[in-house]
Amino acid sequence: MFRKLSVAESDWSMGKVKSCARIQPLLVELAANLLKKEGVLMYSTCTFNPDENERIINGLLARGDMELIPLPRFDHVSRGIQMDEAVRLFPHEFKGEGHFMAALRKTQGDTFKPRPYKGQPLPPAMQKKLLTQLPLQLVNGTFYTHQTLIYWMPDSMPELPAKIGLRRTGLHLGEFKGDDFIPDHALALSVDPVSDIPHFDIPYGDPRATLYLKGESFRIEEAVEGWVIVTYDHVPLGWAKVTQHQLKNKLPKEWRQK
Repeated sequence: MFRKLSVAESDWSMGKVKSCARIQPLLVELAANLLKKEGVLMYSTCTFNPDENERIINGLLARGDMELIPLPRFDHVSRGIQMDEAVRLFPHEFKGEGHFMAALRKTQGDTFKPRPYKGQPLPPAMQKKLLTQLPLQLVNGTFYTHQTLIYWMPDSMPELPAKIGLRRTGLHLGEFKGDDFIPDHALALSVDPVSDIPHFDIPYGDPRATLYLKGESFRIEEAVEGWVIVTYDHVPLGWAKVTQHQLKNKLPKEWRQK
C-alpha cells in the first residue's frame, strides 16, 4: 500500500506485522468451522509476509479436514513458497500492490443440505395470462408462485444452505389482483430498457423526473397506454400506469422523495 498511501509507510512497524499475523489464524479458523463437507474457502491477502500467507494455510491443513485446491497457472504468476497450489502476484508483474491467494476444500464434516425454495411452479395457464399482459423476455428459468406473489428463478441460481434466510425466492415479478397483473417495483429495476415492455423515458434535465420521484402524477402527450416503466435518460425509476395521457404514479411510497 506504500505506493497508494504515503501515510502507510510511516504507519508500518514490525509490531503491526506481528499483530496481523496473530489475528489471521483466528479469522480463518472461524471461517473453516462454518464450512460443510465439500465447502470451499478462498483465502487472500495483500501482503508478502509468509507468516500471514503460507503459514496460515499450513495451519489449516494441520486440522486434518482441509485440502488445497490447485489454482490455475498463467503467465507472470508466481507460486507460493513451498506451496505450488497457491499463487503470489507481485507488483512488478501485475497492477496492484501484491497479493497472495489460496483455495481450500473441506474434506470432512456434515454434508451440505440445500435449502428448499418455497412456492410452487406457476401453472401454464397463469403463466400465459401473465405474459399476455406483460411481454417479459425471461429465459432459462422457472416461474414460481408463493401465496399470491409471483417470482422468477433463474436456472443458474445456486443452491443455498438451509440456515440462510431468504427474503425473496428469485425476482419478484408481481401479483394478480383479480384478472389484472400488478407488476412489482423490483421488476422495473431489473428489465433491460430495450425490452418489449413499454417505456416512458424522461430526458435528462426534464423537471418531470422530480415530479415522478416525489410520487406525483401528471399528464403526458406521448402516445403510450397501460403499464409502462418510467426511465430517466434510459435509467429505470419505477412503474406508472397511463390512461388517456394521464400518467398515474406507481412508485412505492418508501422510495419517494420528501
